[in-house]
Amino acid sequence: MVVATPDVTHAWLMSNLTKPAHRRFLRRLALVVIDEAHVFDSVFGSNFAYLFRRLAVAARMADRTADAEPLRVVAASATISNPVEHLAALTGMAFEAIDDTLDSSPRYGRQILHLACGSGQEASAAADLQKSMLERSDQGSFLTFIDSRQGAERLAIRTDAEDVKPYRSGYEGEDRASIERALRDGSLRGVVSTSALELGLNIPHFSVGLNLNVPVSRKSFRQRLGRVGRQRPGAFAILAEPYAFRRFGESLSSYYETSVEPAYLYLQNRFIQYAHARCLADELEMLGVTGRKAAPSFVEWPEGFRDIFDFAYIGGPAARPREFDPIHRIGGDAPHYNYPLRNVAEEGFIVATGGGASGPQRRIGNLNLQQAIREAFPGAIYLHLAQGWKVFEWRSTTWERAIRVGRTSSRAYPKPLLRTFVNVSLEKDGVVEGRFRRGETGFLAECQLQITERVDGFNDRGERKLYRDLQAEDPNMRTKTREFRTTGVVIQISESWFTQKGIKARVAEALTELMRREYSISPADVDFGATNIAAVRDGQRSAMVDAIVLYDATHGSLRLSEPAYTTLGVLIERLKTAISMTPEKEDLLPPEVVRALEAWFLKIGPEADDLADLLKTAGSDQGRPGWLQVYAPGSIVCRRNAQGL
Repeated sequence: MVVATPDVTHAWLMSNLTKPAHRRFLRRLALVVIDEAHVFDSVFGSNFAYLFRRLAVAARMADRTADAEPLRVVAASATISNPVEHLAALTGMAFEAIDDTLDSSPRYGRQILHLACGSGQEASAAADLQKSMLERSDQGSFLTFIDSRQGAERLAIRTDAEDVKPYRSGYEGEDRASIERALRDGSLRGVVSTSALELGLNIPHFSVGLNLNVPVSRKSFRQRLGRVGRQRPGAFAILAEPYAFRRFGESLSSYYETSVEPAYLYLQNRFIQYAHARCLADELEMLGVTGRKAAPSFVEWPEGFRDIFDFAYIGGPAARPREFDPIHRIGGDAPHYNYPLRNVAEEGFIVATGGGASGPQRRIGNLNLQQAIREAFPGAIYLHLAQGWKVFEWRSTTWERAIRVGRTSSRAYPKPLLRTFVNVSLEKDGVVEGRFRRGETGFLAECQLQITERVDGFNDRGERKLYRDLQAEDPNMRTKTREFRTTGVVIQISESWFTQKGIKARVAEALTELMRREYSISPADVDFGATNIAAVRDGQRSAMVDAIVLYDATHGSLRLSEPAYTTLGVLIERLKTAISMTPEKEDLLPPEVVRALEAWFLKIGPEADDLADLLKTAGSDQGRPGWLQVYAPGSIVCRRNAQGL
């Protein structure tokens, strides 16, 4: 019997198929138990789907007998709404569901509360509440959830108690194990955690659970609620502004009673496919397959994988497209170790102290590039185990990718000045599956995008500090960028109300937040842009000042932003409900804006057969109400019309 995370199975078991002990284990492998099956969605679930299929291949080929028994699989979850369908997509196998009428696990009463506090005051209220609990009682423990890695660190610091610790991903194994031991033996009175502790944690002395703001999904809410009241009555409180539920058209009661969201997979992500194709190619070689390789036919592979597999091994029948070069380099000679399951493979950094003349280097954590430009940009204070570390230098060479830090006692935490640039492909092959709908004053489309995220400096105690000004004194103060290709939904509205100051950003933010909650999408996985958007057509870029984009924030896209195209009408209805429930809430969209958005949407036509004609003028400045293209006297200009002349 082997008890392991999927990550260990991927990096250890599957990379050692030449070892006799591993072969014997796989030959005798009869049963696979998938616990917490609901967590296998989005990036993690899509990676796991390929890992499971690779495991099935290894077990079958290690047996080498024609009548080898297929794997038997048992999956368990307390929060999954479409188990049979989801598990079939996850494993390629058929399942029978056993529902919760047979659930005999112990249950105790819990109070569920919404503690109203001012917007932006949630962390302060949580710190005060945690201090009060420690002062008033020496019994039991509390668990506080917050959906921010650095937010968990800051809240633990504000609580200022030796027996309260932060917990999140990115810690070294020794640090995680130390916190977990202290939780179990009761020496910790409290822990402030991201979603890292919402699963599979059975601590009997947890009697109080707190959550800053409404959890990102009902699945998370149910799991977090389940950490308290397991062996005694408990209480769980959501600290959020008074309108926290109503702004999404709900109440605390309806939020609790509504079924959890379905799990989503996007198995056609070509970068995920390429990473697992490389792993499979190595595994087939370890299993003795020589010459021309092919993805084994006794496994049901997702669409497109067999074609990608031909690019992934040396001597394959097809030349590797250049778009796979970056992910190929990340995999190097050890794809099982270098391709993570929790995200799409991306450049990563270790966070380390010392190095060079300052003494031996000590690793304290790790970050991917998406996290690094937000948490450990040059000049930042990176928080780790409730301690501050000043970021001095990024080292990015062939042999080292590290962010060097040093201890600091400063409590001023700079925020990055992050700008996003979006290039929207309005070529015919840039529109995803022909998803383009045009109206009288704009269009709605799902498109291929190129995103550039750039940190130009940081805000330090209200002062904007730009790297271009700081480099004279410190050459390490340099702009950092992240570029990736993905997909997203483009909403162009060429109407005067939409381009009024601040409206575009507010509409984009409201739709993105609603989409995350309606479809159980992690905030890190989708984002939006309301400025610096350009349309690319016939190889030429032109600014789109009347558009917003809701996009996938992962390499290659998981198409998590797709609902903004397919169910935009539903999201608009949610906005209307939220506004009717909170007429006095000033930071929501004004009712007249939502009415104008709905009126624009109702005039959007259906998808057309002749996409080329629709794309001729999409994104063009010509024909916008109130716009006139002018040229300065004496200019030398070249202009191409819609017919390409």
